Amino acid sequence: MTQLPAPKYTVALGEVGRKRQYVIKTDTQEILPKASVTEILSVINKPALLNWYAKMTAENIEAALIAKMDGKTTQAVLLTERWIKETVEAGKKRPKGIAREAADIGTLCHECFRAIVTGNALPKYPPELDETIKGFVDWFKCSKLEVVATELAVGSIQYGYAGTVDALAVKDGNWGILDYKTSSGIYPEMALQVAAYGQAVNEQYGIVPKWFRIARFSKKEPYGSEVKAILNASRALRAFLSALDLKTGLDEELLDAPSYTTFERKAAESDAKKATEKAKKSVEAGARPF
Repeated sequence: MTQLPAPKYTVALGEVGRKRQYVIKTDTQEILPKASVTEILSVINKPALLNWYAKMTAENIEAALIAKMDGKTTQAVLLTERWIKETVEAGKKRPKGIAREAADIGTLCHECFRAIVTGNALPKYPPELDETIKGFVDWFKCSKLEVVATELAVGSIQYGYAGTVDALAVKDGNWGILDYKTSSGIYPEMALQVAAYGQAVNEQYGIVPKWFRIARFSKKEPYGSEVKAILNASRALRAFLSALDLKTGLDEELLDAPSYTTFERKAAESDAKKATEKAKKSVEAGARPF
């Protein structure tokens, strides 16, 4: 059985102030990374995600309008201004709710995947995930992977980031990084994520990963599974480091205070105007005969 080498330093996710943050501990110091891998990748534009948000918002509003029809194909419906505003606001919030629900399901799937590869009992999961779990079991049986570590917190002191590897495994005598996904697809930025883990594993454990794979298992119909290998991990790592540079650059104070502005004066004038109008309406209301 392959053993994980002793680490040169340790990485743990804990509470720093009021924030959940990774902490890298060496023999002599504690280091707070600049950001986590997922935080760094958040700077990448995802137009498909914006389209999804718009689609979910529109569908939620459409469902509310159809519900107003009360099952009829033609119906005169009274829409009040309040109902319209509340429905639109609910529609705007719904995508975030769906995203939170998906994240919770994804976390549960990861817990199940970890239990399977470690030979432990599966946590309870809803029947709608049966096909997802079965897909993972079928793939893992034929993968011929020796999983050495799961949910492994790793960090790069050289570049200042940290994250959690789903699985560190050995196949045909070669170490590799494995990342599980339950998303609707495998996207290019995921290659950057896995390559970043590879760099951190190399620094922390002295392991040189030879392969990098992303395994996706759908959590909704049509259920399916797929595994993709990263073709050029070195290029993916360079792209990740570019995202890191962009993230840290945007986090810095890049702009000076304005040398010229009229906003404060305009705001004061606007507030004074509103106060005058309010006082005038109050006086007019008091003078109105009953």
